Amino acid sequence: YASKVCKKWGIPVLNLWDDGQLRPDVTSMYDPTYNTIETATEHGLPYYDGQHLTAYGYDVISSKIAEWLLAL
Repeated sequence: YASKVCKKWGIPVLNLWDDGQLRPDVTSMYDPTYNTIETATEHGLPYYDGQHLTAYGYDVISSKIAEWLLAL
């Protein structure tokens, strides 16, 4: 809903779900077997609980956020 309001008023929005490349619903991004930050990090996963990012996940997403901000 927030994105619709922003679109109506011409406010730029970065939709990290659609444009961020990290999707916890994709098996290669999140595996509930590795449900601690340590085990997810050891296996190179960007999510450790399906919602919160590991350091690797932040490395991936921060470049997307930086690109978007610089384009404003």
